[in-house]
Amino acid sequence: MLGFETEFIETTDKLSEKLVKLLVEKKNSDVIEDDRRIHVLSRSRSRFAAPVAKDEVLSMEFHPAGSYLAYSRIDGSLTVWSLEYESFTKCKRIYLEDACGADKAIHSISWNPYHIGQFATSSNSNSVIIWNVDFNNNHLSVVKRINIAKKLKIYNCLYDNSGKYLITVTKNEELHLFDTTKEYSLKAVFKLNNNSNEEDLIKSICWSNSSSHIFIGLGSGKLKVLKVNEEGQLIPQLEIQAHRTSISCLKMHKSGKFLISGGEDGISSIWDLSTLVCKITITNIGASITNIDISSTGTILAICTSDLKVKFYEFNSGKLYDSLKCSDSTASLSFAFYPDKCWFVFSDSDEILKRRYTPSHSKTEMSLWKEEQRVKRESNMRIKNQVYDRRERDQEKSNTARRVQPQKRERGWDRDKDNIVNKRERLPQRGSRFSNRPLKPRI
Repeated sequence: MLGFETEFIETTDKLSEKLVKLLVEKKNSDVIEDDRRIHVLSRSRSRFAAPVAKDEVLSMEFHPAGSYLAYSRIDGSLTVWSLEYESFTKCKRIYLEDACGADKAIHSISWNPYHIGQFATSSNSNSVIIWNVDFNNNHLSVVKRINIAKKLKIYNCLYDNSGKYLITVTKNEELHLFDTTKEYSLKAVFKLNNNSNEEDLIKSICWSNSSSHIFIGLGSGKLKVLKVNEEGQLIPQLEIQAHRTSISCLKMHKSGKFLISGGEDGISSIWDLSTLVCKITITNIGASITNIDISSTGTILAICTSDLKVKFYEFNSGKLYDSLKCSDSTASLSFAFYPDKCWFVFSDSDEILKRRYTPSHSKTEMSLWKEEQRVKRESNMRIKNQVYDRRERDQEKSNTARRVQPQKRERGWDRDKDNIVNKRERLPQRGSRFSNRPLKPRI
């Protein structure tokens, strides 16, 4: 059984490496034609236009089912795509220039997994906006606005995997837990720290897949774990020193068994949640980590760094597959895997979003394996057919040679020889009374 598991991991590793090689190739890339792309093109083609201003992507999230993609920019705009087709050129798009009002930008986007067209945003204000997407009328509507104390500023919001809870993080390190099944009623408030030291600030937050725990990364490098009980109360459970410096990002594995953390110290750690012991530590990154994401199958780990690189690692061993260098003209690097395939979207030169994809028959490791098996079967069948045809031809030639024997050519001197032999073997004619030759007397 152990040998089969080892063979399976090795096969998956080879398939994942092939996928990464396909994704890194430039030929498998296209540009997402949104308003930013149009703005950059119009500026670059005009001699009298001012240089293109920076407009980085602040937040970018796929719907868990892969139906939508939403992202916000520093200019306050919000863009939502309906991913009906694989190519963005065929997909519908909704664009809001000032989604949350003037001088306000959306810093956090989180999709509600229970409602396919609903998501929450926070924009460094005292409210969270719940949006609903209607692509039939090409419209974004505000479903609900959740307000808290005026002096508090919400900069992060996050749904759990069941869609039951929505948690918000304020700048004074307060966590607010809302129950979505009861009209977003406030369930619990948790104050993380009594002081406002830079090292104690919340830098990242993540739900467990079972929605029973919340993981918090602090500026001091500590990882704090909160438990959500049946009454919806937040109870501190554990705190460990996970990194030397700030924990910039946290990501839960698809299986729910592991937690991936990335720090400004340039180290990424994979934690086993059954024991909260570090399983793998990746240290050959070379720069501070800004973002982490994992592929839909949970085998490819993408780590984004401050030097505008995306490095792809094998999850089970931490082996480096390949890396992708983005243009230096982008202010910051945004990255997100598709939730249903190994493709991804990232920001490149002038904050223009691009998509990297593979052929349609190799969207995941499983589909790539099926394609390789199909090609192998067809190749084996082709070889067998060739051998069979060759044998059939040889057999046909042999049968034809036996059926058609070459006739022996009769020569002239053979005919004369046969005549002489026939004359010698001819019996004498029997005498009669009419013949001149006398008959032999009878004895």
